Amino acid sequence: MAADNITQKEVEKLLNKLIKLHYFEIQEFAVAPNDQEILIVLGNSDMPYGQYIYDERNRSIWKCTIDTGSVVQLTLPEEDTFAPSWSPDCQRISYISRASGKKEIWVMDQDGSNKRQLTSSKHAGKDPFNEAETKWSPDGRMIAYTVQPNGSFYGLWQSFIKKQEGPTHIQVEKGENKLQVAEQQARATFTSSVYMINLETGENKPITPNSERAYFIMTWCDEGLLVRKGSKLLKINPYTLHVEELYDGHLGLIKALGTILLLARIREKHLELGYIQENDFIIKREVPIMGHDPITFHAWANDGSQLFFSSQEGLSNILYSVNAHTGEINALTEKGKTVQDLTCMAIAQSYHKRESILFPYSDPHNPIELWEATGSGEIRKVSNLCKKIQPESLPKVEIIKYVSRGWEIESLLVFPKNYDSTKTYPTLVYLHGGPEYYVRANFSELMSGRAESAAYFLAEQGYAIFLPNFRGSSGYGEAFEYELSHYKLMQAPYEDVIAGVDYLINARIANPEKLGIYGSSFGAHLTAWTISQTTRFKGAIGMVGEYDPLQTDRYMNSSFHSMSENRSKGTIANDLWFEPDVYKKFSPMEHFEKIITPMLFIETSAERELNGSSSRTLFNALITRGIKTNLVYYPEAFHNGGWNDVYKKDYMKRVVAWFDYCIKGKDLPDWFEK
Repeated sequence: MAADNITQKEVEKLLNKLIKLHYFEIQEFAVAPNDQEILIVLGNSDMPYGQYIYDERNRSIWKCTIDTGSVVQLTLPEEDTFAPSWSPDCQRISYISRASGKKEIWVMDQDGSNKRQLTSSKHAGKDPFNEAETKWSPDGRMIAYTVQPNGSFYGLWQSFIKKQEGPTHIQVEKGENKLQVAEQQARATFTSSVYMINLETGENKPITPNSERAYFIMTWCDEGLLVRKGSKLLKINPYTLHVEELYDGHLGLIKALGTILLLARIREKHLELGYIQENDFIIKREVPIMGHDPITFHAWANDGSQLFFSSQEGLSNILYSVNAHTGEINALTEKGKTVQDLTCMAIAQSYHKRESILFPYSDPHNPIELWEATGSGEIRKVSNLCKKIQPESLPKVEIIKYVSRGWEIESLLVFPKNYDSTKTYPTLVYLHGGPEYYVRANFSELMSGRAESAAYFLAEQGYAIFLPNFRGSSGYGEAFEYELSHYKLMQAPYEDVIAGVDYLINARIANPEKLGIYGSSFGAHLTAWTISQTTRFKGAIGMVGEYDPLQTDRYMNSSFHSMSENRSKGTIANDLWFEPDVYKKFSPMEHFEKIITPMLFIETSAERELNGSSSRTLFNALITRGIKTNLVYYPEAFHNGGWNDVYKKDYMKRVVAWFDYCIKGKDLPDWFEK
């Protein structure tokens, strides 16, 4: 069946499958002490903004048997359960749940039965258990957990912003930026503590004083609980509450191996491995990590013989092992796939006894599942959570590379369904945000309907989708990111986009008369800039973007083009006041009179929170010039999070309808402007 003849029933079926997959994003997991089962937290951030800012989601806990891959659901999404931890005997599970109306610590049997609420907290904050974790003591008598009594920093920050928006009394401003003022208020209010529940007596009490720095539970050791607070590593005796400072310095990844505390950290392009002794770090080995930067620490092997980390390398995120004795680095996964992902909060974990590691893994055709890498380097899939709901067939995806201004640009190309190499196709260019973010070679990158590419849905409608990692994207080295300096914030990425389009036309994939462009956040800004510089694109969409940087920078009293080191070289931060003409080098608004491409704007409460509407000025300019445009507002969504199913479905259908109108000459459906 030709893509243009896809039935409405087939469209709805695919939409529902893609949306359902959003609920199967792995957030975290916990390996049982006997290495036989895994607790997996599934869920996403698709909640209304008022809940999203307080980390109220729809997470559920599932149990997976490691050797067979069979899974059973232990909790429901409406309970919003997370932070699971196994008891030492594997018979009980502690976790955090919102089943009673607000987050509290709960416990259940290993089969999901006998759920029991352990705490009835009276903390002042709206989200005191945000990013909390639970940890059983080795004797199974106590559960330690972290708490933020006044609420999370992010929740406090957003609350203070809201308070500024609707004052009922006379206010006097003294020149402070309202977001910065709210941030300062949040920092002054935020506190963190570690609590302990005695399961035998029911006593629940703090074991640390409240601190303005967040506490993180590292692990239990033979003599107590190891906790990190800022640069300090503390050991807390759960019975006497004696606190001993073990180390104060740069902390990375800690592992308790008997009475030995192993530490791995990064210093000046080197991985330092050693142990902590008498408040000092004894370095045993230094390993150069040039070419593996930036990296994310994951875990030590159970016997301390290896360290596991992942490295973002362009489209790929690769898992590596480091031999602690020899310093040898080995890749455990291949290019063109990802271990660490923006939508998957989980990181790899070692077993307790097995010489293997578990990690989340994805590629463009397969949703994230848990995989296992053995000591010999072999890998195998452990979970099959998405098997029944992922689409039966998906379009072809390739990693392509081309040259722009002497730079190799790595990109994803999603081919239209039923691709025929003898034909050319309408082609859409998707531009990522940041600009220091990057396109990833995984499934969530291509299926998301949260103001992102929705590439698989578009490919089903007969479009090729091109996703370039233009200059400025991370994962390609500092020099690549520094290409945005000297006011080239738009020019360098724009050149890479145009070179990529030419590459696809010369390869007889893209039809030069049927090109569209769309982008999210910074990508929306770049989209508007692109159509102000060329008329090659027949339609454009800007999602959750900002298009008038001079107005926004003056409102914020901060220059976007100078706010990071890689952008600021060769620029002046006060241009917004004294040299506004430089904005012609990177502001779409300064070139609005050259735009003839129809453009659809999509924004959420996050963009309107900034200064009323980040799209409004360019939207009004296009209306004034008689250019076809619409502005769609999703009031309870938030940038790339907090998108409910209605918004996601509307977004994907709306993107198709707009490009069908602009590129294929179809009429906009009746619902589009109602």
